[in-house]
Amino acid sequence: MNILRNVSFDAASEMKLQRFQKLAVKAFKRDKFVCQCCGFKSKKFMRILPFNGNSLAFDQRDYSSNDPASYKTVCTICYESNRLDFALT
Repeated sequence: MNILRNVSFDAASEMKLQRFQKLAVKAFKRDKFVCQCCGFKSKKFMRILPFNGNSLAFDQRDYSSNDPASYKTVCTICYESNRLDFALT
């Protein structure tokens, strides 16, 4: 999985946006609340990560134009571990 580590799609302010919530819920339901990295299942500790086809050129705040298929459901531990290199740079 090619994850865009330099983009955060679920910052606290973004989680309040209705467009983001709809996108996240679609991804969570599609993946049955199972982390696509480690297999952990939970309805409480999940986040979404962009992968592959997403370009950094699009407006990161306009979730209505984004396809849920471009996101993966991941648990908070996998989310943070996938973003470690971004945090260190």
